[in-house]
Amino acid sequence: MLIELDLGSDLAREVASQVMPRHPRTGPTAAIRTNVSGRVSLRIQASVHWLEANGDRQVTIEDAAQVAAMSERNFLRRFKIEMGITPSDYLLHMRINMSCRLLVDTDLPVDKIARRCGLGTGGRLAKLFRKHLSTTPTEYRTRRGHTVG
Repeated sequence: MLIELDLGSDLAREVASQVMPRHPRTGPTAAIRTNVSGRVSLRIQASVHWLEANGDRQVTIEDAAQVAAMSERNFLRRFKIEMGITPSDYLLHMRINMSCRLLVDTDLPVDKIARRCGLGTGGRLAKLFRKHLSTTPTEYRTRRGHTVG
């Protein structure tokens, strides 16, 4: 949904087809819709909120499972069933979206954005952008009309 708002429907569909599982009820917007309709358990909702609040730091599946009061194995299984995406993929998409916002809204260097989003280095962020968005962070920033500073 954020990619669609930022880059348009065509690129959002392309990204979704490359990144998301091929199931009609999957993807970030499907996960949100499922969450809104009440089909996601409170435990999984709590872990989603925790992942969103802590996505800028190193998190583990063990940490997220503890928030949901589940074993890691059960948490992984339930999260995938209820959200349509693995916790790791959810966290990655959330971090990429966070980095997109920072690229457009700030003058921060790519390395610093990568660290702030929990993605390590600028090189790793660039690799993820090329894989998931078919562009580089710098090209994304330029194309989105970065005007801060």
